Amino acid sequence: MTIQTAQNYCQRKTEQSGSNFYWGLLGLSKAQQAAFYALYAYCREVDDIVDDIPDKQQAETLLDQWAKELKRLPKKQATTPIGIALQTAQQKFNLENTLLETILTGMRMDLNHQGFATQVELEHYCYHVASAVGLLAIEIFGYQNPKTKNYAINLGMALQLVNIIRDVGEDAKRGRVYLPKNLLRAYELTPEDILEQQPSGKLSACLYTLSETTEQFFEQAFHALPKEDAKSQRSGLIMGNIYREILHKLTEQNFPVFQQKIRLTKLHKSWVILKTFLNRY
Repeated sequence: MTIQTAQNYCQRKTEQSGSNFYWGLLGLSKAQQAAFYALYAYCREVDDIVDDIPDKQQAETLLDQWAKELKRLPKKQATTPIGIALQTAQQKFNLENTLLETILTGMRMDLNHQGFATQVELEHYCYHVASAVGLLAIEIFGYQNPKTKNYAINLGMALQLVNIIRDVGEDAKRGRVYLPKNLLRAYELTPEDILEQQPSGKLSACLYTLSETTEQFFEQAFHALPKEDAKSQRSGLIMGNIYREILHKLTEQNFPVFQQKIRLTKLHKSWVILKTFLNRY
């Protein structure tokens, strides 16, 4: 398989997902776009293994295959379309294999999900499945100041927490509760309450508290981004601002997590992108 065919495969996979990350690729070079498509396709692939394959043993086998594929990347011996595209991106943008492996470890956490006792445990998970992605993304986008890594870590935390808040209902259908157990107890809730998918004022209050923590991560991320890297990291800022708007919309609608999945219209996203380019966020 040619590199171009592999890259086209990753681009189609990204576009078909309907992800908000697609909107953040505006203004990137073709090489940067191809690298990000490869990174996203990899994340989507391993996430789908965990979410869509009911047989746990089969899912573990597929993740093991990906662990082997990752070890082939530095040797330029990738065998899958995503692996070939990712291998090319790794060579061009110096993507750390350990961070790709960190993401895979996060997927194994999902596969063996038992819930999180505390916010610290939740953030440990978020680092694996999101902050590691952010650290790889800034390599693709380019940066000068090493402090930009702090921006990437905090932004990854914020994005994943928005996903967790928004997807409470979808995750409950899969038998998963990502809200920390100590936070649930503070609002006299149990994981079983979430699994039963019963909306309540207690749950809304609980999610509001988590949304405040999420806002703090957004603030920490944007504050940590050095001015000299703001332009090169604009793609991440677009993604961050879109997800922040989703969080605001969730809050305004009192977290209807069992009734609908909150999304932004294309017009709303375009407005967010324009404001980001004008640096008015």
